[in-house]
Amino acid sequence: YVQAMYRQRRARWSLWLVEYLLPLELRQKFGPLAEKYSLRMVSHGSGMFVEKLAPVERALPKLRIEQVSSPASRFDFCHVMAVAFRTPLATFLDVYHTTDYWRGAMRGFVAYSGNRAVGTACVMAAHGVLGVYGVAVLPDVQRQGIGERTVRFALESVSRESGLESCVLESSDVAEGLYRRMGFGWVTGVSVYNETR
Repeated sequence: YVQAMYRQRRARWSLWLVEYLLPLELRQKFGPLAEKYSLRMVSHGSGMFVEKLAPVERALPKLRIEQVSSPASRFDFCHVMAVAFRTPLATFLDVYHTTDYWRGAMRGFVAYSGNRAVGTACVMAAHGVLGVYGVAVLPDVQRQGIGERTVRFALESVSRESGLESCVLESSDVAEGLYRRMGFGWVTGVSVYNETR
């Protein structure tokens, strides 16, 4: 059923491998095994954890940050993600522009500079921790503190709602410095494989 659904939508499989869960011997064999099933590694990042966020060390920009709820905020969320991740907008609209996606535990946030959407972040409370997802900043305004400001706002909002403070996330190599400033530490490597056919 799942494979038929993917084929009908012309979607491809994606596999996120949390490396510490596999013995080293199997990890070393995983690349050729993935290729056998038409999976190619497209990125490698870090699984990170923090018990409690470190205090802010620098002045962060003043932004208006809204929770994703209306059709306009859902579109802005998708637009920022598409531009930041250089992915067709339709890919994000298919998932994040639906009302069903936001009915569960996932909370999305869009940061605005003036009237322009410039950043995104999602947080979900589950299994006793806050999970951080969907962090994106438009390329022309990166390295100005927008990502940190948006993530902190999102975490504080969901923390107030859930009472949780410990956080987990998967970081790209580029963003790892941002998360280390916030107090996160490295736990494991995370490899992402996409279907090539």
